[in-house]
Formats: sequence, structure tokens, C-alpha cells
Amino acid sequence: MMQGGEEKRVLESRTPARPSLGEAITALRRGAPVLIRDDEISVLAVAAELASEENLRRLREISQAPARVVLTRRRAVALGLAARDELSGALTISVADELPAAVIRNLADPGASLGAEPPGFGPKPLPAKGGALAAVALAKLASLLPAALVLRVGKSEAAFFARRGDLAVIDGAAVFKRDAATAGLERVAEARVPLADAENARLIAFRPRDGGLEHLAILIGSPDPSAPVLVRLHSECFTGDLLASLRCDCGDQLRGGIAAIAAAGGGVLLYLAQEGRGIGLVNKLRAYRLQDAGFDTFDANEQLGFDADERVYLPAAEMLRQLGFGTIRLLTNNPDKVIALERYGIRVAERTIRGQLRRAGLHRAALKAAPKAYGRYEAERPNERWVTDVLVGPWVPYPRRDGSARARLFLIVDDHSRLLVDGRFYDRENARLCQDLLRRAITRRGIPDILYCDNGAPFANAWLARTCAVLSIRLVHSKPYSPQGRGKQERANRYIREAFLAEATHQGIESLDQLNDWFTAWAGQVANRRVHAETGQAPIDRFCAGGPHRQADPAVLREAFRWSVTRRVTRTATVPLEGNSYSVDPALVGRRVELRYDPEDLSRVELFLDGKPAGTAVPFVIGHHVHKAVQPAPPPQLDPTGIDYLGMVAAAHDEEAGTGMKIDFTRLQMQFPQAEDGSDD
Repeated sequence: MMQGGEEKRVLESRTPARPSLGEAITALRRGAPVLIRDDEISVLAVAAELASEENLRRLREISQAPARVVLTRRRAVALGLAARDELSGALTISVADELPAAVIRNLADPGASLGAEPPGFGPKPLPAKGGALAAVALAKLASLLPAALVLRVGKSEAAFFARRGDLAVIDGAAVFKRDAATAGLERVAEARVPLADAENARLIAFRPRDGGLEHLAILIGSPDPSAPVLVRLHSECFTGDLLASLRCDCGDQLRGGIAAIAAAGGGVLLYLAQEGRGIGLVNKLRAYRLQDAGFDTFDANEQLGFDADERVYLPAAEMLRQLGFGTIRLLTNNPDKVIALERYGIRVAERTIRGQLRRAGLHRAALKAAPKAYGRYEAERPNERWVTDVLVGPWVPYPRRDGSARARLFLIVDDHSRLLVDGRFYDRENARLCQDLLRRAITRRGIPDILYCDNGAPFANAWLARTCAVLSIRLVHSKPYSPQGRGKQERANRYIREAFLAEATHQGIESLDQLNDWFTAWAGQVANRRVHAETGQAPIDRFCAGGPHRQADPAVLREAFRWSVTRRVTRTATVPLEGNSYSVDPALVGRRVELRYDPEDLSRVELFLDGKPAGTAVPFVIGHHVHKAVQPAPPPQLDPTGIDYLGMVAAAHDEEAGTGMKIDFTRLQMQFPQAEDGSDD
């Protein structure tokens, strides 16, 4: 019989350790299953973006419960699985047990599933509750995409799994209370760190008690806690603060904030560990990729499943309290920061012109709520303004079959005459295709004064900007949620869908060449010759009424469509370009030179120094003959020869091995061992 102390030790050894949020986050980031316990629904969860056949197999070995994918409502809306009437919370979607891991990853990652149709699912998605909802919140805390694959488990199963010891375990309540836990900050280190714009500066590090990333306070001067202190909240931005990225002005804001606080006599800048508005660096890079595909910042976050801003300002309030600052002057134009800090007990004294404007009703929310009126715009003459866009077309070949690819129509419309200047279908979308179409259009119709386009990757790039600069074309990009100037393009797209693509798909499309031949003929014979309802003229007549148009010199045209990059010549008199190495004149060692080249032929590169020719770069090591941004066309499909090559090889192999004929076992003679005396007995 066990004594009382021994029995207590045995019971303690069987009691699972207190669940750790840090351990659960680490396990989820490894792709391991995590048990999330909840009074309502307990689940086994795996991060959807890390789903693999291996961890799915392990999950099925642990439990045979039906699998469901949990997505935020924003991600479900982006996939077309939910209506936009409600964007908060999450949904669970029933999936087949044999669903491949790649499909689960695609549900979470819009970069992998962009443009693809979501797979079919079972019943209507249901609101996520308990552990399923906590799984999405845990993925956010782990800086992963907010999606998870979950298996529901009962209370007895959850208790059994918790005692196993090979699973990370966390209570759903602990996940939801993480925001409150972040208030538990500990001041762990500080040092004097003179800065370029503030020599009298100290860095103070605050570490969350749950093991999260440290936040920093940059204390400048000796601010008086009894007076409102000038404060700037700055969320970390690796690309902007450290790399001086041109995608944002975070680095300028950081250094400008430090300089402004120093000029004011002192204050504090809080450097918060909330990269990418709280979604993390990796997810921010994913958002950048979506922005290159044409989404704006908020839409890109929605595609990823995040809110527009995932930042939490409770740590900032706690840092200010520990520094002794209860009343501050906030250096910001973001009202959400003011509201959040005041909610957490920090008084914001608005003694700036911004506060006066806000009290007068002149702030962002009021201005956004004011009704907008959009007038009609039309260019005064042909070639004053071209509008370009990409229209997603049908599958080619059509009807869709194996090998079909989605066609994309690059289109240019003259704003004044509504003329379809040029258009061509491609099976891919990149910057060079846009330039090729623009060169064709300029050769046929002259040079426009303005090229108006959206912010998609084919149009928002340095190469198109250089082309327009050389040809003296003003390149204008549309602003998000600003429809000015897009109406004519949208109507042209609708007309093409209804009058051309409907006929083409009814007829059946064999190839892109056939589709382009049809479109060229239709644009010339129908679209550009019909009388336009608004102008009362045929587009071609209205375009030609302006007389001859500005043409480009062939040499200038050739130069405009070359690409350019700047490189510093190495000590070995070489310059790198796209993985290749080129030899240059040794006199250029250490100088910054401009490389001009055709992206389709990297074997010939011309050098320019201060805008003047400086010779030719000779290929020294060349592994890429085409720029990686110029995606080559797929190889043509070869006609079948009718020869069964592999069958012939197999027949030759069988003949050589002596197995070309079937064995007739009835003709084999049976062999028996003879007796030792030579008899047959």
C-alpha cells in the first residue's frame, strides 16, 4: 500500500503539465498537431499552410474524426465560400478525408490559389466555435496564415490525448486571452545608444512574460512625466526600416519621428514588434505578391484572411505606464492609435492642428462619408490618352480540356475616339507582353500623350516607366477605389465579352493564334467601324479626323523598349546581371555604370557611363540567355507520329531476353533423377 506522500507524487506525475502558449505556437509552426481544449468544442489542429501528407497521416492515426478546414470569414469571402455581409469571426468547412495536402495549403495561401476555382465542398460552411475558432487565433499568434485543419474530439478523448505527452496542449481560453497577457511586460535591458538625429537617446527593451518578441522604447532626452510627453508609435518594418524599401515610407517615418522628437526637446518612440501591421514579415511578403497581381493593401490582407490592421496597442500603453508617462502628445495621423491608447488608460492630449481639424469635422472618417460626384471625362483629341487593361478571357483550347490555358487579352483603347488601338490574347501575364503590345500600338497608331493603367504587375514596373520616359509618354496609374477614367475601359471589356467572346466560345477555339486572328478581324471590321452611341461616329473615323499623329523615330523606339539597370563594376572588371557575369573595360573598375539590354537576349549588353556610351559588356559566364521576368512561351505541341516507341523498345527487350514467345508447358519433358544402380525404378 502506498504512503500518502508517494501516492501524491504518482498522481502529480500523471497530471499533465500546465499548458504553455509558447509551446503550442512552436508546435504549430513546426507543422505538428496541437490539442486545443475548450468547454464547447475541443480540436486537434494543424496549420493549413503547413499541411503535408505526413502530418495528415499522423493526424488520422491519432483520431478518425471527420476533418474540417477553418478559415477566417475574410478568406472565405475571397474564395467565394461566404457572403460579404459579415467579415468577423471564422467558418468551418467540411472536407473529404482523402483531400490532398496541396489543396488544403491552397485554401490558406492565396498566392498558390490565385485565379483558381476552389474545389467543391460538402455542406454549407458553419460558424467556427470554441477550439476551432481558437485554432485560427493561434495561427495568427504564430505569424502563420489564419487557417487550420481541425478534427473535433470529445472531452474524454481530449483528456486522454493531453496525458499522452507527445502533443502540445493549450486551452482555448489562453489563446483568446493572449491580448491581455501581452500587458505583462518586463523591463529587461537598457543602454545609451546615440543616434544620428538624437545623440541623447536610450534604448529600453521590454519582454512579454509569455515569451513573445521584445518591444523597444527609444527614450530621447529627459522628458518631464508631469507634462504631456511627445510620443510616436512605430511598428517594426524590416523592408522599410532596414532595407529602405520603396514600397513604403516606414524608414523615413522612423527617422523623421526620431528627429521630430529630438527637435521638440525630448520624448519617446515606441518600436513595436508588429511587423506588417501585425501579420508578420512572411505574410507581408505574401501581401506584396498579391499587390503585384493588382490588389491594393487592404484587399491583399483580405485575400490572406487578415483584417486590414491586426496591430494591438496594449503593449504600448503598458510601456508608457512603466516609463511613467500617463499623458502624451501623440505624433500620428491614425485615429485608431488615439482610440486604442485612451481605451487602455493613456490620456492623449490633442494640442495640434490635427485636433482642431478633427473637432471641426475635417477628418478622414468624415471626408470618406461625404458623398462623391464623378463627372464625365473625355480626352479632347485622339492619342491624348490611351487606357490599357487586361481582360481575363476563355480557356484555350475551348471547350476546356487537358492542356488548356486561360487566355488574357491585353487591350489598349483610345479615350477620345473609343478606338480599339490594339489588343492581343496571351496565355500568361508579364511586363514584357505589355511592352510588346504597346510597341505594336505605337507603330500602328502613333505615340500617345498619356498612358492610363491600373496597378497590376504588367503595368507597375520600372521597365514600362522607362519606356514611357524615353518616348515622352506620361504614365498614370489609377488609384484604389477611384473609378475615374475606368468607365470606358469597363464598357469596352463588356462589349468584347458579349459581342466577340460569346461568338468565339460558341464556335470553339483551337489555339491562341486562331483567337487572335479572329479578334484582329473583328476589331477592324466591326468594333472600330460601328457608330458609337455616345460619340455618334465610328471610332476609326473619329480617330482619323484628327490628322496625322506623332510618330516615333525607329532608333528611339528601339531604345525605349530596352531594359536598363545600374551596376557597380567589380575589382575584377566584371558586372553581374541575372546570374550572368560580363567583362568590361578595366578603366571602369569601381564606377557605377548603366547596363542596357533586350531582355530576350542577354548575350549583348551595352554600357553607359553618365549617360554616354562606354562600350559593350562581353559575356564572361552566361547561364541565362533570357531575363527571368520574360516568361517563355510553352513549347508547341507536336503532332503524334503513330509510332509506339516504348512498345517497340519493350518488344526488342523481350526478344533479346528470350521471352518473346509464350511457354507451352504441355510440351516440356519431365526430368527425374536416376537411381544409383542405373535402373529406372
